[in-house]
Amino acid sequence: MDYEYIKGSDYDYYTVPALLEAGLEHRFIGKPLNFKPDFKEASVEVVNRTFLKADMPLAEVHQVHGADICQVRDGQLGTGWGLRSLGDYDGLVTEASDLALMVKIADCIPIILFDPVKKVFALVHSGWPGTLQSIGQKALEVMMSQYDVTPSNLLIAYGPALSMEDFQVQEDVYRRFQPFEASHPQAFKQEDEHHWLIDTKGINKERFLAMGVPLEQQYDVAVSTKQALGCHSYRRDGRDGYGLNAVVAYLKS
Repeated sequence: MDYEYIKGSDYDYYTVPALLEAGLEHRFIGKPLNFKPDFKEASVEVVNRTFLKADMPLAEVHQVHGADICQVRDGQLGTGWGLRSLGDYDGLVTEASDLALMVKIADCIPIILFDPVKKVFALVHSGWPGTLQSIGQKALEVMMSQYDVTPSNLLIAYGPALSMEDFQVQEDVYRRFQPFEASHPQAFKQEDEHHWLIDTKGINKERFLAMGVPLEQQYDVAVSTKQALGCHSYRRDGRDGYGLNAVVAYLKS
């Protein structure tokens, strides 16, 4: 199995042992923590106490379902626990060892990209709009151009998200994905005249493979947020009832 499920005293979480062993501390975190604005401060305090190193700041972004990546530099966030928001982005990348990164998700795909050779990593929020815009692959392009990352060295982890079986779309969304169907036929299934299922994780895996990341270095926390009651889910809980999961990560020193 690509992942482990850890029951903690304050919250449960998922990790990918291959990334831990290679030097990246990370947790895919769900309930009972909630990273929506009304609950985020209290949840971040729990993460500070249970996971982050002393005085380690935590960087987040205002996620807008776009494809822009924020580069976070060593020393940029200062020192001391606390959340620093860095603007309108849907991904972050850093080689700094004095800070942690976080992205929030409900049913979208949280993606970790980690190069254990260059000691640089990225976190990406890839919803279906982000997948259409290839945000995961754009993060890798930033890592290649700005941090001299070689794709064949990369380790990728996909956190809990909607499975193909739970990501049902109507024709308007399907038509936006349709240009990719010829190159990713196994990622599409028509249920009836008006509904399709789409495997957005599968599309990302094949795109990264085409960029040089072997499939055996792509690890999937194969848990559907809609089915896993320990995860928040917009599809399951609705506009008024859903919360936000998070992935938090930092480099081992």
